[in-house]
Amino acid sequence: MTSSGNSQAQIFQEYCFKIPGTHVTTGGFSSMGFAMNAAIGIKLARPGTPVMAVIGDGDFMMCMQEMATMVQYNIPVVTVVLNNMGWMAIKDLQIDAYGEEYVFGNDFTTPDGRPYSPDFSKVAENFGLFSKKISSIDEIENAVHECIISNRPALIEVMVSRKYPYTGGEATGWWDVPVPEYIKNKYQAFTKARDNEYLR
Repeated sequence: MTSSGNSQAQIFQEYCFKIPGTHVTTGGFSSMGFAMNAAIGIKLARPGTPVMAVIGDGDFMMCMQEMATMVQYNIPVVTVVLNNMGWMAIKDLQIDAYGEEYVFGNDFTTPDGRPYSPDFSKVAENFGLFSKKISSIDEIENAVHECIISNRPALIEVMVSRKYPYTGGEATGWWDVPVPEYIKNKYQAFTKARDNEYLR
């Protein structure tokens, strides 16, 4: 399952699904808060199949209370939270569309500007989930395996990069993101590209 943001885009672009019907996503609607809840429903419909939701931390905070539902009804979904302490998909798009000097409102920080995040692995543990926290690619396979064989509701918190473009990658193609006229060089490129739009 995927909802929105860089986690969704990276799975679209980099993961090969070999069995039809095994990837459920919001697609272009990118509804935040969808994946974990959809995963619960899929697991109820297909109890013998491992089910995993891959979501960002901003997405997760919109639905994290549903960990209680998983525990109360013993629904063994694995949730993978990619934690970069912010809405990095939006930040990346702002950088691509406007430039770094116009980025705002995406980083989760303390008043003194330090990156901030709850410890989601501990939060999950307090909800009653089997929980792991990792920060290296070498730890992923083992963490996923442990979560699946636990046969419990489980969460893996993965600390991921906050540095562009490692947060998820550059936006490719042309995005119809309005550019203010005062960003002169970007505005000219935007209007030129917009004028070339057409419907088939």
